[in-house]
Amino acid sequence: MDKKTIYELELHECLLLEDTQITRVAGGWIYRYWDYENKDYYTDSTFVPYNNEFYQIKNPKPGIWD
Repeated sequence: MDKKTIYELELHECLLLEDTQITRVAGGWIYRYWDYENKDYYTDSTFVPYNNEFYQIKNPKPGIWD
C-alpha cells in the first residue's frame, strides 16, 4: 500500500516522518519537529498554507483534461 501524501490527509489526520509530524488543518498543514536530544517533545512547529503547485493527480479519469 502506498503512503498518503500531504494532499490526501483528512482534516486533523497526521503523517509521521523520521523527526516530523505533519497534521492537516483548515487552510494547510502544521509541521512539528521532534527534539532528538530530549526525545520526549516537539521543539518547534510551522504552519504551511495550502498550495497545489506540487499536487499530482494519480490515475486521472480518461478525458478529464480534454
